Amino acid sequence: MRILVLGATGATGRLIVGRAMAKGHSVVALVRSKNKAVTLASAELVEGDARTYRRDGDAQYPPVHLHNRRGRGR
Repeated sequence: MRILVLGATGATGRLIVGRAMAKGHSVVALVRSKNKAVTLASAELVEGDARTYRRDGDAQYPPVHLHNRRGRGR
């Protein structure tokens, strides 16, 4: 299965990516910066964010979205 992970560079996202790939899934990791995603090198990295990312018309991804507001104005 091909899985799209939003929030892949976060602590939980990295675990999800690793486990999905260990189970043989193909992972597309949406990242804001490929430089911050060096630990996700085995995943397909797509630079962007959830507002600007457009899926390939014939690709089907079950999305996994991971978002944390920690450190954002609290």
